[in-house]
Amino acid sequence: MEQIKSTEGIIEDIMSQVFQGDGFLYTSVVSKTGLMISGKAQFKTVRNAEDYSSLVAVMFSAAESCGRVEHEGAMLDYLRAHYGDRDIYVTKVGSSLMIVVMVDGSMEPETVLDSMQRFMVRTREDLTWLQ
Repeated sequence: MEQIKSTEGIIEDIMSQVFQGDGFLYTSVVSKTGLMISGKAQFKTVRNAEDYSSLVAVMFSAAESCGRVEHEGAMLDYLRAHYGDRDIYVTKVGSSLMIVVMVDGSMEPETVLDSMQRFMVRTREDLTWLQ
């Protein structure tokens, strides 16, 4: 009998295939309300994962709102935050989820954004309800 995979399991599989290489440090999928959907295992405690996902959701929503106000309704493509020797990239996957990727600060943005795009395409193919 074929085993049915959970949504989290499918997302984890796609993340492990797409975000390969030394420069990719952490990868998570977070809801726009701040719920950690996938990627909890990389955090030492559940509390750390919850804090991280909530803060990322707030950062993205604030940047998205600012863009709509300041740029006449323009949509946010992605958010990039630079912290010392690390960068965090965030973009939407469907209407209610975001992919969050923390990378070594020396990685080229194009490499990260290309991987995020491949993740979005694969996720939409494998999880059609995200569209």
